[in-house]
Amino acid sequence: MSTEDNHYQDRPPPLGLFGQAGVSLNALSAAFDGLHGQTMQVAVAGEGKKDITDLGEDVEKQQLQHEAGVAEIQAIIDELLDKQALGQLRDESNARFNFLVADQRLTSRHTVEKEISLQIDDIVQAQVSACLLAHIPKELQEEVEESKQELERARLSLHNSYVLRLVSLPHRLDVNV
Repeated sequence: MSTEDNHYQDRPPPLGLFGQAGVSLNALSAAFDGLHGQTMQVAVAGEGKKDITDLGEDVEKQQLQHEAGVAEIQAIIDELLDKQALGQLRDESNARFNFLVADQRLTSRHTVEKEISLQIDDIVQAQVSACLLAHIPKELQEEVEESKQELERARLSLHNSYVLRLVSLPHRLDVNV
């Protein structure tokens, strides 16, 4: 650029019809630029409020989804715990039932075995008595029975004397020993 070009730029435009239009056009352009800036500020502020509002709504939606997810997980955990507890109770009751059934069987078996043993003892005793009557004379059998009774009396007497001896002993507590 030459110095003359710079010279014309520093000079105010001519005030003719076109000069006045240029000044008006510049003022109008500046006013539009100002309005555009203000519009953008309002739009940005409005978008910011909208963005904040949208963000708040998104956070609320996420919170609701989170709470629903937690509730669903808690329901699943509760269901699993219920099933586990029921399974454990079922297993424990089955074990207890099986124990009771086995115990009842054992008790019943023991009772039956005892009853059979008593019946066998009665039959054997009756058979032995019948054989003894046939092979041993009546007087000898009576003598054996009397000996058994005498032996029982002697055992009882010995027991009684042992008890009397224990009762008659002085009961001392010797603290120094």
